[in-house]
Amino acid sequence: MFTDHNAITNQNNSTQMVKGGISPGRVIIKDFLKECKLLIKDKCFAFSSPRCFISYAWEQDKQKNEQLQRRLEILKEDLEKLGAVVQLDIRNLQSSLTEFMKKGIENSDYIFLIGTPRLKERLAEMGATLNNAQYEFEEIKKKSATNPKLSLIHISEPTRPY
Repeated sequence: MFTDHNAITNQNNSTQMVKGGISPGRVIIKDFLKECKLLIKDKCFAFSSPRCFISYAWEQDKQKNEQLQRRLEILKEDLEKLGAVVQLDIRNLQSSLTEFMKKGIENSDYIFLIGTPRLKERLAEMGATLNNAQYEFEEIKKKSATNPKLSLIHISEPTRPY
């Protein structure tokens, strides 16, 4: 049902505003959200809210990380406007990060995998134990193997596909 929305931002990524003062990036997001709403209706979530988990890797650079997290908070707010319950690890963690990831993935109907260069780096790291990104990805693979109805939505920047 989804068209190829591999981006949260417009491919031209221009700062010019289009009709109604909405930036090109927000136009793409609004179109994406309309498709999400149709998918939610098609999946018959009339009796319960769809549960979503947003998976991403924190950036090393503080400014880049803050920018990424602001964009993810907007995505979270937009999904919540559609009636979804969204798990995002930016604020108010009630448990350890590992427990948050495990429970969030287990309880999700949809997983948004935010494919950034940093996520690719974190998944490729070698070590004696799994880092958070690797652990989360292993949990996602386990969930998708046991739940063929799970929707995994991959989002990346069009100029730097993951």
